[in-house]
Parts: sequence; C-alpha cells; structure tokens
Amino acid sequence: MLQQYKAQARRSLFFIGVERITAVVRQSSRLSQLLWSVTADRKTADPDQGNANPYSFEHVYVTLEHTEATRSYHHRSSWYIVHAVIDATILPEWAPSIIEKHRMKQLSVGLAAQFSESEPCQTKASYHFFSSLPLPTTTSLPVHVNGSFILADDRRNIRWDGNGLLNKDSEFNNWLFTSQIPPLYLYLVELFANTVTLTASSCPWPQGTSSQSDPFSTTIIEAFYS
Repeated sequence: MLQQYKAQARRSLFFIGVERITAVVRQSSRLSQLLWSVTADRKTADPDQGNANPYSFEHVYVTLEHTEATRSYHHRSSWYIVHAVIDATILPEWAPSIIEKHRMKQLSVGLAAQFSESEPCQTKASYHFFSSLPLPTTTSLPVHVNGSFILADDRRNIRWDGNGLLNKDSEFNNWLFTSQIPPLYLYLVELFANTVTLTASSCPWPQGTSSQSDPFSTTIIEAFYS
C-alpha cells in the first residue's frame, strides 16, 4: 500500500502547506527502514516586481528519495504553481448561499505545470483535478487543476449534473471552470513565455478539445479561448 501511494504522495504536496511525506517500515528489531520520502522545496517568486496582481506564484522542486535493497535513488522535478484567492465581492449573487451550505471558508483556484527545458512533458493521463488533495479524476489538460470545488457525495468526484447547469452546486463548479481558472491559466502561460520559448506543443499550453477531452477540461478550454 505504501509503495502504491508513492506516486500520489508526489502530487499531494502541490496545493497544501505540507513540506514532506515519508513512508517508513518498522522492523521486528524496532529499527525503522525508510521506504521513500517526498519533499517540496518552495521558492516564492514575484515576477511582477511588486505590481498589483491577484495571483501568487511558486517555483516548487519536488524530490523523491526511495530505497531499494542497499541503494538509494533520487528524482527531482520542477513545477510552476500559481494560485488565486477568490474575492467574495466577485461572487455571483446566488453563490453565498451555496458557500454557506457547504461551509466553505476560503475559495481559491490553482494550477501546477511541470517546468523543464530538458525533460519531456508528462502524459496527459498524469494530470489530475484537485480539491486541495488529488482526486481520481484525470484532466486532458497538461496541468494539474485545483479548486474549491463542490464534490459529489462520494467525496471523490466533482459535482457536475446536467452539463454543469442542472443545480446550483454544479453551477458553482461551472463558474470556477469558466470564470476563475481561465485567467489564472493565461497568467501561467505568460510565466512560461517569459522563461522558455513557447510552441503549440509546449507543456502548459491548453490544446483544443477532442473526443478524449473530459467535460471539465473542455469547459476550461472553451472559456480560455472565448
């Protein structure tokens, strides 16, 4: 179970304040053996040099250390992570009642994109939606997507009924996808544009919709290009 959680642990550090997750096995001799450890080294940056900006930016290095037999291995990946706290003054007039119903305290959205000029991008199936921690729902976008989403009763899926408009819970998620995430996505692309040469196949670029696109990613993409 601990080995299976290893990949999940690497993703779990993106949008929470935890810096380290460690898996240890205690032997019969009461000695502890390290199986693996994941650490997030966060570097807060100010690319706008003090100018007013509703978004925050972190350059995060995630390091995985794992042990096999007598050898240890390290893998380090680099990520650009952007956040936005949603101001209550921009909420739709029907939203406060939904927020009160679900006892939501602070509303936010975030994106995480792998940054590397030498390593290939991850496969699309490697990216997930998050509600602070990763959900089992993957995205066809080349980024991880975090948000204060209202979840279904199973607490594993984002509420989405009737194409996102059947009820107010689904409509709130739709509002996050169409109103709050696209401008943050544009900010992320601008950060990459100031660092590397962007092409249509660059890691963070939102590709057009296809038959493989999930409804959440499709909603974000259509709003991004609208």
